[in-house]
Formats: sequence, C-alpha cells, structure tokens
Amino acid sequence: MAGRVAGLLVLCLVFATAVQVIRAQMLLDQYRQCFKDCHDSCETEGNGNTFCEMKCDGDCMAKETAAKLDKVRQDMAAGREAAQNSGR
Repeated sequence: MAGRVAGLLVLCLVFATAVQVIRAQMLLDQYRQCFKDCHDSCETEGNGNTFCEMKCDGDCMAKETAAKLDKVRQDMAAGREAAQNSGR
C-alpha cells in the first residue's frame, strides 16, 4: 500500500514538473521572438549592438512582467467574482 502511495506521489511530481517546463518554454519562446523583433528594428535604426541588446532586454522583460501581472489581476478578479456569487 505504501509503495502505491509513493508511486502516486512521484507520478504527481513528474506531471507538475512537466507542466512547469512546458509553461517556461512557452514564455522563453515569446521572449525570444520579442527580443529578435526588437533587436532587428533597433539595429535597422542605426543603433549599436550593445545598446540594442540592453534596450530590447529591458523592453521585453517589461512586457513579460506586465503580461504576468495582468494575468494575476484577471485571476484575482475572477476569484472575487466567484466568491461574491457563492455568497449570494
């Protein structure tokens, strides 16, 4: 019995890890595309490589952070709405 419980726990951990890896890969792909587009545009404007790398890294990180915060706000609003509906 204990072996089955341990096996189930390991299976849950593997599944949770796989989900996190997939989410991280999606975020990395979005960041890469943002950085590539920004860097190409920046260099086309005649700016140097170092300037463009620093500018685009900051811009893309800010966009990623804003998207994460927006998602948290949406989740919180949905939670408040669900709490209000369950109290009625």
